[in-house]
Amino acid sequence: MGAYGEHAENAKKFIDRADHLLTETYPVVKDPRMLLAVLQNVYNAYKSMMLFYLYRDFEQGKIPSFDTDEDNMIRIFKARCERRYRISEEYVRILEETRNALKQHKSSPMEFSRQDIFVIADNDYNMQKISTQILRDYIGKAKLFIEENRTSNVKHERVFG
Repeated sequence: MGAYGEHAENAKKFIDRADHLLTETYPVVKDPRMLLAVLQNVYNAYKSMMLFYLYRDFEQGKIPSFDTDEDNMIRIFKARCERRYRISEEYVRILEETRNALKQHKSSPMEFSRQDIFVIADNDYNMQKISTQILRDYIGKAKLFIEENRTSNVKHERVFG
């Protein structure tokens, strides 16, 4: 297995960390800002899986070298890897949604929380909501994405040994 296997292992670590934060730590702390840390770990897991596929294809000569700009990597991933490996469009959508939410958080002039929801508002008061339910859904789908990769026998070596 090439160096790209580390990305798949990192994805598993990130999603386990996100799951622990959401199911163990958040109920004790009850700080809605912690949902951002969960979201960051979910994004890192999806991004690591994307990097796994991109670097594997690069090492195997299926794609040329690419710029490490996130927009460019997502575009290449959608164009080259999504169909080749039968990756669900939903995984790519979640990758983009989590990335956009984190970008909006960085540039947001206002954030507030209501019950178990963290709300990010932009200058035009467009709201981005991060809830425990949304994060549970993202984590569940990320676990499926990682497991699909783990059990995949589509002419490729196994990643997780």
